[in-house]
Amino acid sequence: MTVWHRLCLAVAVIVVPVAASASSKGGGGAERPAAPAVATQKRVLQPPSGVVERIDGFRLSISQVSFPGVPERSSCRLLVRAFNGGTRSVGLLLPVYTFNGAKEPLNSWLIPTAEVSPGQATERIYSCKMAHYMKLDLSAANGWPSVCMVGGEEQSPCPVILNFEANLDLIEK
Repeated sequence: MTVWHRLCLAVAVIVVPVAASASSKGGGGAERPAAPAVATQKRVLQPPSGVVERIDGFRLSISQVSFPGVPERSSCRLLVRAFNGGTRSVGLLLPVYTFNGAKEPLNSWLIPTAEVSPGQATERIYSCKMAHYMKLDLSAANGWPSVCMVGGEEQSPCPVILNFEANLDLIEK
């Protein structure tokens, strides 16, 4: 090993740990408050009580993902995944609202899943503002449980049992 290679190796051993500790501090920029570490919240939401033939196996997962960095370069994404473990194709809309730590409104969403065939999944990604809380609007006339698509036909009320999960705290009312 030449003297030049030894010098480069010594510099790399010193520089890499210093650079890693500087980047973990956000490059010296102002720190943003992170969303609280919340275990995935899960709910099984039933269709209206008058529905006799309920359809099970449909799951909707919403995850907020933060890409760290200085405030002008950091980003937030809302990743929505729909999985159909049932036996009939299902498509629905779900109105969702997100709130900051003081429970002030941030964003509102009308999330479509498209029609997902049995055994299939679909995924969408949206830009967002960092939220701490999420609320589902279950009273919307154009969303689940009021209406949905099952087997290519619109059904009202929607017979789909919705297995919902999110990585934000859910506001129940």
